[in-house]
Amino acid sequence: MWEDWTVGLGVERDRGVFEAPIGIKRDSFLAVDVTVPIPFWNRQQGRIAASEAQFLRARRGRDGLTLRVEEEIRAAEARIRTLRVSVDTYQRDILPEASRTRATFEEGYRQGLIDVAELLQAQRQYNEARSARVELLGELRQAVIDLEAASATSPHLDDFRLDGGTP
Repeated sequence: MWEDWTVGLGVERDRGVFEAPIGIKRDSFLAVDVTVPIPFWNRQQGRIAASEAQFLRARRGRDGLTLRVEEEIRAAEARIRTLRVSVDTYQRDILPEASRTRATFEEGYRQGLIDVAELLQAQRQYNEARSARVELLGELRQAVIDLEAASATSPHLDDFRLDGGTP
């Protein structure tokens, strides 16, 4: 209410030329103005329009966040599906084959048919396959965490200390 009031201060000088006997007359005035708006016709249309615009911006922001969260959820789910296929392939095919190869080379080494370099190569391939599987499992767990965070389904969201204790 008070923000629309204005106060002004000014000096005015007036010079008038008259016929004799007055001649030239000079007057100086100190003026104080106070403007008090009276809202007879003001229906606050500007404030209403500004509030509506702010509301629309907030709604668009919310819609944008919703779309972003939905996309994060879809991306995390797709990543989980892809990583699960890779982990299953390692568990079902690659690791058993690497283990059989290593066992075959160990037996061949014991029988003197294979030298130590070939045995070490088989052992290295087996270790790399296990390491790759562990990395995939870590990536899969991180993808699950990302999905829980995006969908707000993590069991830790209610416990901000993450240790299960009381805050």
